[in-house]
Amino acid sequence: MESSDAARPPALPAEEVFRRVADAVVTIDVPDGQGAGVMLSASGLIGTSQHLVEGWCTALVRFRDGKQVRARVVRSFRDADLAFLQLPEEAVPEAVERVRCGLIQDRAPAGRTPIVGETVYAIGHPLGLPYTLTRGIVSAVGRQVAGRSYLQVDAAINPGNSGGPLYDGQAELVGLMACSRAESQGLNFAVTAEQVYSRFNLYLEEREQGARFYCCVCGAACRDPAYCDRCGALLALVDAVEELESAAGDDKAREDAEEESDGNGNGEGETEDQNEQGSEVMDCPVCGAACSEGAAYCAVCGATL
Repeated sequence: MESSDAARPPALPAEEVFRRVADAVVTIDVPDGQGAGVMLSASGLIGTSQHLVEGWCTALVRFRDGKQVRARVVRSFRDADLAFLQLPEEAVPEAVERVRCGLIQDRAPAGRTPIVGETVYAIGHPLGLPYTLTRGIVSAVGRQVAGRSYLQVDAAINPGNSGGPLYDGQAELVGLMACSRAESQGLNFAVTAEQVYSRFNLYLEEREQGARFYCCVCGAACRDPAYCDRCGALLALVDAVEELESAAGDDKAREDAEEESDGNGNGEGETEDQNEQGSEVMDCPVCGAACSEGAAYCAVCGATL
């Protein structure tokens, strides 16, 4: 880990931090949620939260200029709430050209951990509002939450910030936003850049050793194309993009049917099925979100239930 108390240049204005890094930030869509991510490398590897893409092998990645591509989830680490997505080869050159800040060319650096009281900036898409910049300070370093070590910050975040980058005053990546305490204000947590970069290098080493396939059950990189080397699960493609496209098609068909019905004067408002039974829920002990009874992990913050 790089020294955090070494002499640092004066901090940049907030608008300059945003200008330098915003084009590296992406929107990530899966059928059960939306969050953010950040371009890490010149090879097209994106970092985000594990809980955002849990259970999926693909995700829809959208850039600041509106262009979108299907990316593959290639590795995830539940213990660090961290995942990596790989852009398709044909999309990498254009994606790299968009980015103003430096990208990893080979191995990742050690990563810098900011000090308590230092100003930091979070960028994400809270409640669907794209590319929202918020500012705060580092409240604590090495905060333990649900067995994970985080940076604690008070920069405002909301659903849609998960996986989004956290920068210091020099526009250097210092973390990825992970979760917050729902019943509190200003208690927000980020995976450190040190963890992001160390897992990045671990993934590269696994690739060099022949791991080319992804298990969406445990997150491992596997050598066997049929079964996971770690948990033994069948490596089936769980395609988030296909489901998103299917859902969009269903919505369009429903809208067309409603318009046709209204045009014929026969439209009647649909009523909810009164017999539909709601599933049992429980509160996440970390963020307070309502989770399905029996779930192992919180769908919002990724904490173990």
